[in-house]
Amino acid sequence: MFAKIQNAIIVFAKAPIAGYSKTRLIPFIGADAASKLQEQFIQRTLKTVCSDRDWTVYLFTTPHSEFPVFQEWSTQAGLLFRQQITGDLGQRMANAFAQIKQCHDRVIIIGTDCPDLNVAALHQGFACLDHDDVVIFPAEDGGYVGLGLKSLMPGIFRNIDWSTEKVLQQTMERIKQVGATWHLMPELWDVDNYEDYKRFEKLLQNENSLSKFKH
Repeated sequence: MFAKIQNAIIVFAKAPIAGYSKTRLIPFIGADAASKLQEQFIQRTLKTVCSDRDWTVYLFTTPHSEFPVFQEWSTQAGLLFRQQITGDLGQRMANAFAQIKQCHDRVIIIGTDCPDLNVAALHQGFACLDHDDVVIFPAEDGGYVGLGLKSLMPGIFRNIDWSTEKVLQQTMERIKQVGATWHLMPELWDVDNYEDYKRFEKLLQNENSLSKFKH
């Protein structure tokens, strides 16, 4: 019997389809720009998680994986593709964990819209799972940008008001109800609204300026 590879990262990604992805930004920047932004987020996230070989990366796509950005990374980094099931976000995440936990001891799930998330934070998250059952990467808006488990806990994804400021609080309540231990990582920010989008633009400007300075 083969030993499990210890760590895995699940990346949840919506395909960059105009009118389908980053819909809350469409009234401000338009559907085409929102889909291009989603592709940029996917590229940025996969570049981060694929830059380290301490974990296996699974890309859970919706509605499907037949898009150039996904196929490009499959070729470059050997990503493993899975399909998100139909259902609310909690049902989809619980299903993803159930699939991947069959092959790995510790699993962290993330989305693609947190430009703040880096490799060091992910390493720290996996280290936290040495002594706690759950690790959460909280978001400034009351949700979370990532969550890690070392055992299956489908109950923590049930009866959550997804896409609201109640997500983190309600998730913590579910964790306490099942008697699990947890660790909260430092707060990060993600891009959901126009103010977040402008913040991301400023981040890119700063990164570009730094890159030019180094050269």
